[in-house]
Amino acid sequence: MKPLKFFKPTLATTLAIVVAWLLSVRPAQAGYTVTLQQVGPDVVATGSGAIDLHGLTVSRSFFQDPGIKPFGHILVGPASIATGPTSSSVHPYFGAITGPRIFGSSANFTLASSGSGDMVGISAELAFQTFLSVPTGYHSGSFLSDSATYSGQSFATLGVTPGTYVWKWGTGANQNFTLQILPGPNITNFSARASVQTGPGVTIAGFIVTGATSKQVVVRGLGPSLTQSGVSGVLADPTLQLIDGSGKTIFINDNWKDLQQTGIQATGLAPPNDAESAMRIALQPGNYTAILAGKNGATGVGLVEVYDIETGVAAALTNASTRGFVGTDENATAVLKWWCAGLGQPLRNLAFQALWPTPN
Repeated sequence: MKPLKFFKPTLATTLAIVVAWLLSVRPAQAGYTVTLQQVGPDVVATGSGAIDLHGLTVSRSFFQDPGIKPFGHILVGPASIATGPTSSSVHPYFGAITGPRIFGSSANFTLASSGSGDMVGISAELAFQTFLSVPTGYHSGSFLSDSATYSGQSFATLGVTPGTYVWKWGTGANQNFTLQILPGPNITNFSARASVQTGPGVTIAGFIVTGATSKQVVVRGLGPSLTQSGVSGVLADPTLQLIDGSGKTIFINDNWKDLQQTGIQATGLAPPNDAESAMRIALQPGNYTAILAGKNGATGVGLVEVYDIETGVAAALTNASTRGFVGTDENATAVLKWWCAGLGQPLRNLAFQALWPTPN
């Protein structure tokens, strides 16, 4: 049997190897992604990620401005998008880059109104090679981030088509460039007023967050303050429950000042009455349901609202739906109101379901 002193250096060496291996492991990157979305009256492009240039060949540098051209034409050049600051020096990298040559209907090149960060772009050639633009002197695998704004533009005027477009080279995790055009325009606020009952008669507001990042929202449940608008029989003490797409309850609130008073007040969306409910929360892309009910089974007229309070991120509210109980007089129908960014374009999806009382 070997003495203990034999095992000590062996164990130390093994641990060192294991620790070194663990430190060398990094989460897989998703390459570089540009997200295009309608934000108010503007279209905003935001990009981030790392790029592995292995297998590509660099050519002579040139200066590039942020811009977009969704449709390639042999006479007017390739489909392309570039994000970042104006007059940026870039190096083009050529090689076996595969991907779409079209991501819209317009062959016009539209310059961005402004841009910032690192200049990155993809140019999908029609007759020649597709090439990737990165900042001059870029070190392969380093993190990049940038943005570009098209003031007073819409998806229609830019000629882009919502969807996800991917260019690839090689098999590495960072050997891809993704353009994600989010459906638009985005819903910035919607609300539904209904006669809040119990059981299946509670008022439900459903919404969907799409995109690549989280989205900050405020959800409110009002009752007493509706009397200021001449509504009678209001819900005296509303409660709110937020459920994700798996059916898990992720937030509950009774009185809005109990948990997030400072954060909610900072948004300018604090409910007028202390007995009303609200929550401020960052939501990952997915389906969500807000349930408005009365405390201890109380009933009355209530209002449930969802506000998008975060702009310029790669996420959006793209669907709104509500279900409410239909009574008589003031409760005869639920009232749905919404505000939508990018006026003049169709709302992506809006649904309403009413529950009629059973006849006697």
